[in-house]
Amino acid sequence: MPFFRARFVVLAACLLVAAGCRAAPERAPSGDRTTVAADTVGRARLGARLVVTAAVVKRLGAYALVVEDVDLPAQGLLVFARHPVDADPPVLVTAAGTVAVFRGTDFAPDQLEDRRLFAPFEGRRALLSAEVKVW
Repeated sequence: MPFFRARFVVLAACLLVAAGCRAAPERAPSGDRTTVAADTVGRARLGARLVVTAAVVKRLGAYALVVEDVDLPAQGLLVFARHPVDADPPVLVTAAGTVAVFRGTDFAPDQLEDRRLFAPFEGRRALLSAEVKVW
């Protein structure tokens, strides 16, 4: 019986050594991964209802905000509210409205306090918002 016990101990030791000497598991390559952010506004059809939650980066008067988020256009999204909004950066807002092409000529002069501020958004998609909630 001692012979079998010694053989078992030697066999168990060999198995432990063999198991401990395995190569480390392969890891996924750590190279740069390219991710594509979803362009929520670009994919939405004109006239579609859209709700976005994003950070305010600029206020363009009482009615207009520029917001940024990972799934919005790189230059930011113009949110034009129906009512004045008190949301100075940095603050988070949720805006619900309709996707439309922004044209400054469609708005009354008192709604666009300084038309030059809106020039970068002319002809781009914007959110004409019925409601804006400031968080």
